[in-house]
Amino acid sequence: MSDPTGIAGAIINPIAQTALVPVTDHVGYMISCRKYVRVMQTKMRELNTSRISVEEHISRNTRNHLQIPSQTKEWLDQVEGIRANVENFPIDVITCCSLRIRHKLGQKAFKITEQIESLTRQLSLISWTDDPVPLGRVGSMNASTSASSSDDFPSREKTFTQALKALEPNQKFHMVALCGMGGVGKTRMMQRLKKAAEEKKLFNYIVGAVIGEKTDPFAIQEAIADYLGIQLNEKTKPARADKLREWFKKNSDGGKTKFLIVLDDVWQLVDLEDIGLSPFPNQGVDFKVLLTSRDSQVCTMMGVEANSIINVGLLTEAEAQSLFQQFVETSEPELQKIGEDIVRKCCGLPIAIKTMACTLRNKRKDAWKDALSRIE
Repeated sequence: MSDPTGIAGAIINPIAQTALVPVTDHVGYMISCRKYVRVMQTKMRELNTSRISVEEHISRNTRNHLQIPSQTKEWLDQVEGIRANVENFPIDVITCCSLRIRHKLGQKAFKITEQIESLTRQLSLISWTDDPVPLGRVGSMNASTSASSSDDFPSREKTFTQALKALEPNQKFHMVALCGMGGVGKTRMMQRLKKAAEEKKLFNYIVGAVIGEKTDPFAIQEAIADYLGIQLNEKTKPARADKLREWFKKNSDGGKTKFLIVLDDVWQLVDLEDIGLSPFPNQGVDFKVLLTSRDSQVCTMMGVEANSIINVGLLTEAEAQSLFQQFVETSEPELQKIGEDIVRKCCGLPIAIKTMACTLRNKRKDAWKDALSRIE
């Protein structure tokens, strides 16, 4: 027959031992208050040493344009919070005879020490690769420069604003295209859009490639890889695409990292699978595509919706004349008249106007007349 006393003991003893643990802790807070405070101060000094080391590492990497782990900012913020708590700790009160106050301070010091130790463990998990900052990361030293103010034509502001709005995260458009004839200024507007997207921090990475008349998947892959700061040693197109795909997935942070893929001067279909991205949105990597092309049908083949194909038009007469005069200044009435005629023959194409202006700069009147006769 079972002993009731033994059964009761088996049940009560673990409960009693569990209950005694917090009691022992609370007594310790009162008796060992000073010890807990000394330990807290020692741990805080060690944490401060680590903080200084991290800040120096960040400063060194910033100067040398090397990568800084994303966790460091949050870690430093938490250290600053704990440091403030320690600095405001009422050290002069620990000699107080009040058991209630000693208990409260001992417990507080113990908990701060636990937080310090937790941050020390977190620091050990932060990995510093000291790799160069990828060219495509927004805010890197190689951020694109804005287009010259001479290219910001009033007649194009509406087009620019429409394209920039389409790139914003709250817009459903997955792909945006700048379309227009050769030399109209699509690439220049694309550069302005890239700069504006960087300044507004619409994306974490902006990467791109110039495609050209003959599409070369290997060259496109290499250009994208350069922006991402990775090496493509694979020999086949599918293997290189897989490596890019893995990089995008690994660095997408569950879709939080936003990418802008810029494809300039597209003449024929570019398969996004070749650069490791799905042609369909919402596939685990949050990205948008900005492309420029002369052919709206190519834009459609790429998957751009009709209302996301934005036409870049010709310059107005006044804008064309103003652009020419920025490169060539003359006070001679006859040359001014010839220049105006030359500009009209350029049909509002910025590249043609610039080319003619640069060619005629500092040239004699005969050269101007000859240039006009050749384009008539």
